[in-house]
Amino acid sequence: MAVPQNALHAKQRKGQVEQELARISEQHELLNHSIDEAQEALAVSNEALENIEPEFALKEAELEHAKERFEDAEQALREFNAQARAQEQTYNQLRQNVQQCHSQIQSTMSMQLRTSQRISELQDELKQLDEEDFASQITLLEEQCSELDFDLDEAKQLLQESNQKVSQQQDEVNAIEAKRLDAQGQLQTALSTKAALEALQQDASNNEDVLLDGLEKLWQQFSSNQTLAPCVESILQHAKDPVVAKSHDIQALLQNQDNLPSGIKVFTDKAFVSTARSGSLAHALLTEYSTNESSTQRVPAFFNDIYLCRNDDELATTIESAFVSVLDKEDEPEGLAKGFTSAISPSGLWASSQWVVKPGEASDGALQRANKIKGLVESIEETESLIDEIEHSLERAKQALEQNEAQKQAIQSALSQKENQRAQLKNKLSLLEMQQEQQSTRTAKLNDELAKQELMLAKEEEQLAQLSEKLELQEAQILEHEVHIDDVNAKRDANERTTSELRALVDTLTSQNHELALKKQQLENHQNLYSQQVTRNLQQREEYIKNKERLQKELTQLTSPEEIQEAELQSLLENKSELEQLKSTKQSSLEDIEQWLREAEKGHQALGKDIQTRQTNIDKLNIDIEGYRVRANTILEQLDETQQSLKSILETLPEDAEEKRWQEDLEKTQANLQRLGAVNLAAVEEYETQSERKSHLDTQHNDLTEALETLQSAIRKIDKETRTRFSTTFEQVNEDLKTLFPKVFGGGSAYLALTDDDLLETGVTIMARPPGKKNSTIHLLSGGEKALTALSLVFAIFRLNPAPFCLLDEVDAPLDDANVGRFCNLVSEMSQTVQFIYITHNKIAMEMASHLTGVTMAEPGVSRMVAVDVDEAVAFAEA
Repeated sequence: MAVPQNALHAKQRKGQVEQELARISEQHELLNHSIDEAQEALAVSNEALENIEPEFALKEAELEHAKERFEDAEQALREFNAQARAQEQTYNQLRQNVQQCHSQIQSTMSMQLRTSQRISELQDELKQLDEEDFASQITLLEEQCSELDFDLDEAKQLLQESNQKVSQQQDEVNAIEAKRLDAQGQLQTALSTKAALEALQQDASNNEDVLLDGLEKLWQQFSSNQTLAPCVESILQHAKDPVVAKSHDIQALLQNQDNLPSGIKVFTDKAFVSTARSGSLAHALLTEYSTNESSTQRVPAFFNDIYLCRNDDELATTIESAFVSVLDKEDEPEGLAKGFTSAISPSGLWASSQWVVKPGEASDGALQRANKIKGLVESIEETESLIDEIEHSLERAKQALEQNEAQKQAIQSALSQKENQRAQLKNKLSLLEMQQEQQSTRTAKLNDELAKQELMLAKEEEQLAQLSEKLELQEAQILEHEVHIDDVNAKRDANERTTSELRALVDTLTSQNHELALKKQQLENHQNLYSQQVTRNLQQREEYIKNKERLQKELTQLTSPEEIQEAELQSLLENKSELEQLKSTKQSSLEDIEQWLREAEKGHQALGKDIQTRQTNIDKLNIDIEGYRVRANTILEQLDETQQSLKSILETLPEDAEEKRWQEDLEKTQANLQRLGAVNLAAVEEYETQSERKSHLDTQHNDLTEALETLQSAIRKIDKETRTRFSTTFEQVNEDLKTLFPKVFGGGSAYLALTDDDLLETGVTIMARPPGKKNSTIHLLSGGEKALTALSLVFAIFRLNPAPFCLLDEVDAPLDDANVGRFCNLVSEMSQTVQFIYITHNKIAMEMASHLTGVTMAEPGVSRMVAVDVDEAVAFAEA
């Protein structure tokens, strides 16, 4: 079957080769024809290219020459333009300079005008300042001040004299007043003493029995101003205050004995004598009566029996001599006769050889009291007369003092007026001097500024002249440059035309040269194209020839005898069957070998793994053996260090000893030791330190705990006290607010409310409802209502703990007149207990004040406080 197929294939291939050879022969002919045409076209292109090259070279030369001329013309034009631009810049600079010069001239003229105006203004101002003659005004004021100073000196002298007079009068009044007080004191003392003595006399009289008519006390027979009253008083007291019957004799007394006082001597008129023994008490009394011209010229007869001694010592001496010796006296040369029954001293000491009578108190005797009363009466009369004189003198002195004080007030008022006038003059003088100084300073400044302005005006005129000269020069230069610029413009136009013509020529030549270059390029392209086509055709022809030879050779081979091919084919087929049989045998053997190799490979791999495992175990065992050896050596060394033998230890081991369990215990112990860490050699000291620190901290903790408890207790007490006080204060302020709010608003109601039940954390809300409003928020209140509500609350708080003073700073500013009136009424009511100091600009509030203090500016820059006592001002105005 294979041979017919090969034959068929050979036939088919032969036909294909013959067809290919025919096609190649036809294409070869066409290619030859194309080569011929391309060679002819190439020859034509070469000829045309040879013809255009001289023309192209000529055009390029003309173009190059035209470009050179154009470049020269452009270069010349650029240079000329540069020169022209430089000249134009110079011209423009000149024009700019001229404009600047014009501007400078205009500015200088404006400045000159302003300077001239300023000079005129300065001159006018200086003229006005010169017209203000402060010197004459100052001189006039100084003269007035001098006159006032002289008047002030006189007034001060008069005031000093008046002060001296007032002082003298005051001293005199004080002295008279002191005398009057002294006299009144004396009078009061005398009156008191007199009243007391009279009361004693009255008591003594009331205690006595009622005497008969014609009977009176013996002491009443004696003058009350005698100096021997103590003697008489002592004798009368000893005699039980005897009685005298002037109009009765002994018979009458005996008949009326029932009416006589019991136990008291009653002397008749015969018991009195007008003569007396020398040295006796009677003699001394009669002598005193005669000296005082007293009406009483009689004394009791028994007074002649009483010797009067000079003093108590003489009394003692007299008693010792028993009244029998004669006493030698310098003033009584005659001595003392015998026959005295007793002796008495001026102090009232009365004695005899058998008894002694001690005098009573000076105030006990009626005679003494009568004497004192008489003396007091005389003293009172004199004192009253003296007081009358003193009061008259005091009244005259007070009138003189009032006159002097009125004169002093008039002088002081005149002095105050003159001082005020002088102060006003001084202020005016200071103001004029200040104005004069300011005028001088201003004049100096104006003169300096005028000089500067005049100097500036001169400089401006000079600058204007320079600018005018410079402007003329620059304008001449501009005219010259304008003529030159015209020539330059004409030359530039000619150069531009030449340059334009050359540019057109260069453009024309460039265009022509470009067209020739395009033609030349086209011819060169055609030449290259045709050359490439010829070369390509020649190459294709060679390929066609080679293909044709190859196909002819193949065709020759395809046209060999078929028998030979079949024999060769049979032989090849036999060889093929043998080879296939051998191939199958070899293939079977190969499969057996591969199976064996696979099995051997698996056994080899298993043996390798087993060997590797065993080697790993051997290595582990060697490591364990080495470890055990090291451990055994270590244990032996440790035993040697502890001087113990292994044998003794083995003998002492318990029978149930297990290495594994002991190893676990050892590991646990080591783990515990590991957790404990390294041994701290300073642990004991650290423990003691930490123990002391713990003790100290425990003490501090206890102290802090106790302090905390104390503090918490104090806080609880404070909270309790705070709640109590806050509650009390809140209630009091709330009550005051409820009272004050209607007073301020003329009605309505207000109260305070707590925002929370906890008094320590709560807030306070004020609920205010003015009359005629049902507000739900504070924003519904006007500014005045808010202010009055705030005032009510502030005053309610203020009344809780009022201060002596209360300062209000323009609290009535947002209030209208009606509310200001209510505010004033509230302040007036509270001013009974609190003194208010308030700042206001409201007239209604000012009317409420009792004192007004204002700040005024009497002169610029000087503030002065002015105080007014409203009550005094009203009294002064009404007066």
